[in-house]
Amino acid sequence: MVNRPIAQVSFDEISGGELVWSFHFDWTRVTYEGTYRVFMQLGDNAQISNDFQDSGIAVNLVWTRINDMHQTLGYRQGGSTTPLVFVSGPTDFSVQVDLDSQTFQVSLNGELVESNLPFDSPAKINTVRFFSDALNDYYFSGRCFDDLSVQELVPENPTATPTITQSPTFIPTDTPSPSPSPTSTSIQSETPTQTGLPTETPTSTLTNTQINSATPTNTGTSTPTPAGISSFSINQSLEVELTGPPSTGLGSPNPFLIEVDVTFTAPNGETFIVPGFYDGDGFGGLDGNVWIARFLPDSVGLWSYASSSSEPQLDGQSGNFNVIDDHVCTPYQPGGLPDFRCMGRLEYSGDHFLRFADGTYWLKGGEDDPEEFLAQGVNAGFPDKFQAIDYLASQGMNSLYLMLNNVGGDGNNVWPWIGSTASE
Repeated sequence: MVNRPIAQVSFDEISGGELVWSFHFDWTRVTYEGTYRVFMQLGDNAQISNDFQDSGIAVNLVWTRINDMHQTLGYRQGGSTTPLVFVSGPTDFSVQVDLDSQTFQVSLNGELVESNLPFDSPAKINTVRFFSDALNDYYFSGRCFDDLSVQELVPENPTATPTITQSPTFIPTDTPSPSPSPTSTSIQSETPTQTGLPTETPTSTLTNTQINSATPTNTGTSTPTPAGISSFSINQSLEVELTGPPSTGLGSPNPFLIEVDVTFTAPNGETFIVPGFYDGDGFGGLDGNVWIARFLPDSVGLWSYASSSSEPQLDGQSGNFNVIDDHVCTPYQPGGLPDFRCMGRLEYSGDHFLRFADGTYWLKGGEDDPEEFLAQGVNAGFPDKFQAIDYLASQGMNSLYLMLNNVGGDGNNVWPWIGSTASE
């Protein structure tokens, strides 16, 4: 849904000095949602409008996809967004605002991220707003803001402990009149929505692609990252997006036949070669100029990558990224799932079974019907495919059997193209 308020909190106007705005953030992108924005804002209630994202906003933070890096915290000024840091999962925010200089600083989990950030506009500060745009709730876990407080720093004694000068008023967005609330406020969005808008991409970009929502994820940055280099979590899949020749998915030459490899180099010099694949426009469209390579880094430190291809436009694209160890392992509980991110990469070891880097074997177990599970309306007796998969997981299954193409087979209803004939 476009421009959807999550909640608004109003308080007595603070016109000078400093204040501290803190809250607990818990949002994780759990699947391939391309376009989304979650705003965290301080501004003037008289100017704030649900029809405009930036109107009347002084401190304007946004969690979104920036430069094709998903789950990035940034700040807005004058209609443009500047990235700050990757954020995913439970994170404590602290924003210290200097109203006299019209600047602010952001800290996550007690560590300073950036200071001297400019106001988006010189607005009064008497309202907190959490706001989303172009976001489908289904693709995110957590979806919660909690422990909200606004504290005014007492200017007479800079060393004194900040004191809460007022209790904010919680204003639900679907009611016309305010109602009292304590300073700790839990806010959660519930209604699924969906929209998508492609954004322009640079030559090669990095994106987080897979997060297991059943286990703890990032809690903020734990080590400094070189300027201009993105940070990713260890043992978490990422994508390198390469820009190739503009292509038509059903045209000639066939973009699916263009080969590209990406070589990833670890901090210790070890290399991994990963094949890339054509991804259309990067948002599900068949026509475009995007090629993707997916990789799971398994060691902490500074990595590099470089592409090689007989296609000149895909050859020689390179970059760096930092890998941090910020994941808290969850002990295995009988009947539950193991914490795969703490087990390392799953690899062929020469034995009968695949094995994780920590030495644990993976034993495949699952169903063998229906083979046309990907067909429209085939949900194995459940209301939708997601509930069917959830049921299998609850029974200890860890694999699915299905066919990507059963034209001429039993079902004749699953095709790896856009229509039901060979020409399509």
